[in-house]
Amino acid sequence: MSKFLYTEADQQDIEGENEGDLRYPELGTLKIKHKMVGAKFTIHYGINGSDMVFDGSQVDSFAVESMQGGTFVLDFRVWIKPQFDDLPNLGRILGREAEISVEPAKEQQSLPIDGSADGDAPSSEDRTGAIERAEA
Repeated sequence: MSKFLYTEADQQDIEGENEGDLRYPELGTLKIKHKMVGAKFTIHYGINGSDMVFDGSQVDSFAVESMQGGTFVLDFRVWIKPQFDDLPNLGRILGREAEISVEPAKEQQSLPIDGSADGDAPSSEDRTGAIERAEA
């Protein structure tokens, strides 16, 4: 995918990467129609390993924006069902940066290649809408 999105750089950077300029800057943000149901969402919180773990979460509304130099920004939405005891800690991190991790449900380990959310063969409507340009 990187060869499609980026031109080859003249030199490698310190880490040995050689991604160049964006090949198609007008491409903008890409939305990916995929939903992770039953995911494990973890907010790594505190210094004593008191992570907040939310099993059975839903992750959707994925959007990928390619940036100059071979990096990208990944946005997504997470639906969780916090317990009453989680609310004070969630309130403390609201509006702050936090380290998170998302693990898909065991039966749904990766994005389907064909773009369908359930692994079945996509219909003609699904194929045309699997990746769509974000509206500005």
